[in-house]
Amino acid sequence: MRRSGQRMPCWKCLCSCCYSPSDYQNELLNDSKKLTAKKRYTLREEIERDAIAWAVGIVTPEEIDKINILNASFLGYASSVGPVEGTSQKRLSLMVIVLSLIKIYLQQL
Repeated sequence: MRRSGQRMPCWKCLCSCCYSPSDYQNELLNDSKKLTAKKRYTLREEIERDAIAWAVGIVTPEEIDKINILNASFLGYASSVGPVEGTSQKRLSLMVIVLSLIKIYLQQL
């Protein structure tokens, strides 16, 4: 899972979740801040092609203003995991449970 866009309050908060085969290896998958734009786009295409499932959650600046950046991050993570839940892989189980609890908490705000 990855989150970006948290530093500036006027930006969207983007969170992503990707589930790859256990033997998946890619030398570019390390630190996205060290990648050039060209390598990021190449990596994106490879992830979209090779992943079992992937999704991106987006939280708008207006939502961030209402619930703060921390809760926006939780909301973004929860929304990015939602589409990946259907993979029913054991590795995702705990993450899905935790993010489901976060989603329930955010619904109570």
